[in-house]
Amino acid sequence: MANDDHGAVVEATLDWSFVTPADLPELSDLRAAIEYFDDSIDHTDIFDLSASFYKYSAMPGWIATIGRVKGGGVAAYGSVHPDGTGRLWVRLAVHPTARHKQLGRKLVRWAVKRALECHEQHSPDSRLWLGYLLDERQAGLRHMLAEEGFRAERWFFDAHRVLLEEPSWPTITEPPRYEIKASPAEVEVLAVEADVSLPESAAFSIANNPSSFEASTLSAETGAALRIIPYTPERSDEVRLVLNQVWEHTPGTTPVTTIEWQEQMQLVNQFAGFSWLAVTTTSDEVVGYALNTILSGDGIAPDEGWTLRLGVAPSSRHNGVATALLQASSGSFWRAGLSQAGLGMDTDDPELALEFFRRCGYTPDDRLVQFRYHNAPSTR
Repeated sequence: MANDDHGAVVEATLDWSFVTPADLPELSDLRAAIEYFDDSIDHTDIFDLSASFYKYSAMPGWIATIGRVKGGGVAAYGSVHPDGTGRLWVRLAVHPTARHKQLGRKLVRWAVKRALECHEQHSPDSRLWLGYLLDERQAGLRHMLAEEGFRAERWFFDAHRVLLEEPSWPTITEPPRYEIKASPAEVEVLAVEADVSLPESAAFSIANNPSSFEASTLSAETGAALRIIPYTPERSDEVRLVLNQVWEHTPGTTPVTTIEWQEQMQLVNQFAGFSWLAVTTTSDEVVGYALNTILSGDGIAPDEGWTLRLGVAPSSRHNGVATALLQASSGSFWRAGLSQAGLGMDTDDPELALEFFRRCGYTPDDRLVQFRYHNAPSTR
């Protein structure tokens, strides 16, 4: 960070300076005003701001500016921060009373300029990755980002299913075939490529004893019979290998190591009886997984069965395997007395993703959209 505040100046109507820890309470008040006015689904309090400041401010590439009305309070804020993976993220905030004055556009241009400068200094031989995550309902900001060289690439949203009775298998005709990809950055992650239908040859049954539930289906590609069986911690590493196949061609991802996987699986192994695997009948090879946990309610909302990860190996897709795994999961939740199932979606095609999960009985919440800057110079 520079010793003076010249690099913090965005435009001439406000007094701009680099953000310091002393500014965090005022930034928290700014965020609260914006969230109240916009009814935002993205909430940030003083504790989040403090944690973010002390986590990122020491990293190369971090820069944050705050704009105050001359002689008054905070009106705007902008930042560029790294996430530790080589990516940079923009964040900005403009007080509702200071909007419609092009402050947001000027902050975006300031952030892009600072990001390009940082990238040239620290990573000149790679391509700049600069992103922005926002509430999809912020139509004005979406349009402005598009005009400034950003493109929407991914959509994130939760979905829930009410379990009033024991789930039954859906009857779906003429289903689309498509791929849903995801980035395993958060715990609420899905990566699916699956046909939403069940093959005519499939025969499913759910018994009161979860261990007796299995689905036998015929793969159109391999002819291998598949079974849906309960997950056990002993098969954790087999699931990891399949997960790495699922993510293999997703840009920006790297294979999950054994140590990383052990950490990620703690929530799953705590509730191992709620997770399911798809395995081949002949070789007992894992080709799909639904890894689940239980999220505790807050005293008002009920406990919820939550699908952390759902994936199907490329060789076994388009056979209703993902549908069967989700239905097996919902059945486990229902038999445990839970009244709701949920999952988190991460997709580059939200409409197709919605079609699949709605047919599986899920209703989506509001969506966050990830934009990425696409006017960056190419790799040298």
